[in-house]
Amino acid sequence: MSSVAERIYLNSPAYIQSILLNQYGRRLTKQRFGDEFRSLEAFLDESQWYGAEDIQGYQEERFLSLARHAIDSVPFYNAWAKSANLGAEDITSLEDLRKFPIIDKVDIRSDAQKFLSTAFASSRRVHGHTSGTTGSPLDLWYSRHNVIFTAAVDWRQKRWAGLSPINCGAFLLGRTVVRPTKTAPPFGHFIKPLNQLWLSSFHLSADRFEWFAEKLEAHGVEYIEGYPSTLATFAAFADRRGVRLPMKAALTSSETLYEHQRELIERVFECKLYDFYGLAERTAFGTECGQGGNKHLNFEYSINEIVDESGIQVAHGRTGSLVGTGLTNYAMPLIRYKVSDQIAFSDRQCTCGRRMQLMSNVSTKSEDMVRTADGREISPSILTHPFKPFSQVEKSQIIQEDVEHLRVLIVLREGNFDDVVNGLRKGLSDRLGSEMQIDFERVDDIPRASSGKYRWVVSKLNM
Repeated sequence: MSSVAERIYLNSPAYIQSILLNQYGRRLTKQRFGDEFRSLEAFLDESQWYGAEDIQGYQEERFLSLARHAIDSVPFYNAWAKSANLGAEDITSLEDLRKFPIIDKVDIRSDAQKFLSTAFASSRRVHGHTSGTTGSPLDLWYSRHNVIFTAAVDWRQKRWAGLSPINCGAFLLGRTVVRPTKTAPPFGHFIKPLNQLWLSSFHLSADRFEWFAEKLEAHGVEYIEGYPSTLATFAAFADRRGVRLPMKAALTSSETLYEHQRELIERVFECKLYDFYGLAERTAFGTECGQGGNKHLNFEYSINEIVDESGIQVAHGRTGSLVGTGLTNYAMPLIRYKVSDQIAFSDRQCTCGRRMQLMSNVSTKSEDMVRTADGREISPSILTHPFKPFSQVEKSQIIQEDVEHLRVLIVLREGNFDDVVNGLRKGLSDRLGSEMQIDFERVDDIPRASSGKYRWVVSKLNM
């Protein structure tokens, strides 16, 4: 949604918002859940039972197609191949993946256009971006096939959870469903074409719990999806009241899921929780099957490696940086793309019988909730959204001094600092309330903690 369209939507009456969202839902259903989606569903239901030899054969076939396409039509890979004296015809096996350089977000940020395939006109690309968890989002582009494939993999996990589109779902994510400064309900909308209830995470608070709980019951919600910290907050409100909200399944993503959160969410919603791991760069998709806790890396979606600081692959069981090669996004192919998330591969086979590679839970940045004076607890993932338009921000950090005061540290790569501050102040105030004092400081760098981890949100409330 463009900024103008979003502004019109947010300033419209609730009934107009509902009409607009339902129109959007119809478009989304047509674009993502048509014949191609159903064909992919059937394929993924079959391929999930592939043996090791079939998995390797599939990945090799898809890699060769993607790699040759990248060398022929993507400026970055075309220039690399020429410098390495290689042509598309020289990529002949899966082993040739190791010939490609490891890249990261710095490479993309320096010039994202050089990673776009010239075989895709702009009208055939779908724009996206990273969440900007470290305050430095990336602009990304997807092929329509990749968008549909992503939806198909997502729904395969939902089928593992015993769900189908006939089950109504509630979503508590980072979407701005209603104006963040809104003080009276409704705090969400039901989208009939998708059979989904979109709720505003920004308005979740103890004194509004009953409104949210009543909406779940009124729409017959059977599964709930959201950030771990947001669902845990909702579950805590219910638990303190002795309330249970039975579901068929709960799904979480986008943040580290802690065991105490899993236990609380499963207890309150009286169901199994299915966490999943995905990247906006579309180079990994890990999904829980419900029989062990660790995640299956969907081999149809990506080829994944784990490397040490020197880029050398580590043995199974050892932790390192995740490297991924997306197999479905020909509009912006990313080959051997490294992220900062630390994981390990497991040698064991899941009791479900699927031979997909198991990955450990991700050891990522430990981030705190931001608490407001009116009792709301805001997920760090929600606070990434105001940063998305500002790709010139190299790094940022939010420090909560008290319930009425935040400091935001900014490492600015380029551009006007005052313009960035004005935009961020509005976006953060919309989500946190005008009572929150927000001070911005331009700094040269933001050091990591002694553990080597980078915390984007640091709360001093409990220190």
